[in-house]
Parts: sequence; structure tokens; C-alpha cells
Amino acid sequence: MAASRRRRTAAVAATLAAVALTAGLTTGCAAVDKALDCVQTADAIADSVTDMQQAVENAGDDVTQLEESSPP
Repeated sequence: MAASRRRRTAAVAATLAAVALTAGLTTGCAAVDKALDCVQTADAIADSVTDMQQAVENAGDDVTQLEESSPP
């Protein structure tokens, strides 16, 4: 009877450990996915800022294009 109780306790403990590990990994992956999404968004913003900066520099280099593009 004591051996049966020990086996049952061990089985319950193993099941609880597996559930806790699975829940931890699932939560961890969600956090990693969110962090990667944030990095991709930041990278896209940085690319847009670089493109805008380049456009401003190009407009300053060729004033005639600036004058041609402005409304009368």
C-alpha cells in the first residue's frame, strides 16, 4: 500500500512538473515573439527615418528640384 501511494505521488508530481514546464515554455515563447515583433517594428521605423533623412539631404543638394516641386 505504501509503494502504491509513492508511485501515485510520483506520477502526480511528474504530471504537475510537466504542466508547469509546458506553461513556462509557452509563456516564454510568447515573450520572445513579442520582443522580436518590437525589434522588427523598430527596424522598420529606423529604415523610414533613414529614407526621410536621405530625401531631405537630396532636396538640399539640388535646390532646382525643390523650386520645381513647390506650388506656384
